[in-house]
Amino acid sequence: MLLTVEAIPKTQNLSISLTLPFECSAEYISMMRSYTPCAVPLSAHAEESAYAFAFFMLLKEKMTMGAADSNKYRLDHIACNGHGRHFVISWNTQGTGSSLKRTIVAAFRFAKPNSIFKSYSYCIKLLGGRADRSVFDALAARMIDALGKAQVFAIGKLTASATTAEFKKGVLDAALAKLDHGVAAASKAVPEKRESLPAPLYKITCSDGAAAILVADYLQLAKVIVHVVDRDVLVQSANFETQKNKLKEASRIEAYFNSKFAKQGELATSLLAYYANSNAMGTGGSIGKLMKADVVKTIKSSLA
Repeated sequence: MLLTVEAIPKTQNLSISLTLPFECSAEYISMMRSYTPCAVPLSAHAEESAYAFAFFMLLKEKMTMGAADSNKYRLDHIACNGHGRHFVISWNTQGTGSSLKRTIVAAFRFAKPNSIFKSYSYCIKLLGGRADRSVFDALAARMIDALGKAQVFAIGKLTASATTAEFKKGVLDAALAKLDHGVAAASKAVPEKRESLPAPLYKITCSDGAAAILVADYLQLAKVIVHVVDRDVLVQSANFETQKNKLKEASRIEAYFNSKFAKQGELATSLLAYYANSNAMGTGGSIGKLMKADVVKTIKSSLA
């Protein structure tokens, strides 16, 4: 397990993401986020996606729904996304060491499988499946293992004392101590041999997740509807074919850089990283790379 902390100015609070090596479908996550029933037979990673989103639902309920919970955790945003072989949950809280530690430890404490099963049953039904307890147990074992290998990335407003190696070790030790290893042995494997959901109309594959976030931000400014999944930018605009040649123009990319980044200097990509982390747009590794990215060069090479 790894905890990375980046304290930067000019942010309202602290953004924390939890990147889990738990493969799921971004398309299924999107459906469940909008509570849209799936109209096609179960596809690849349906059960994994249902478990991942059920875990997210439980965290959201436990940390934001009650008045006491809201005062305790002080979240003003919580999001999730599937990124291929990873599932990312992010939240924003106060920029203090105590809030950083309290919310991370809570995420691990609330990962108890028995608390997740009810939400999992709802989610898999929404996708057109049925809750099988033994398959759920197999998924629970995978998630507990994933939490033990998690990458936590915190970026934004933060007191200096929370950036020390000693403090970070204390957070990790406290979080791992809360993991529930008493998962029942599964008698069934998670179904794997299924077709994937239909591909999007257009897809731009970038060099890495950081490049995908930059390209997505550039396209969104041009009013193109996009969604980032790992290093892919999924384009949902029907007229993108007629737009893409203009969007490749160097002058447009440079104008985007000058309008959004030039005045902020080196802090610019860090602020974009804070925004991306807050919205679960990438894994912790992608967010870290984004802070050091060459904006113009990255977008030009991705759209070439």
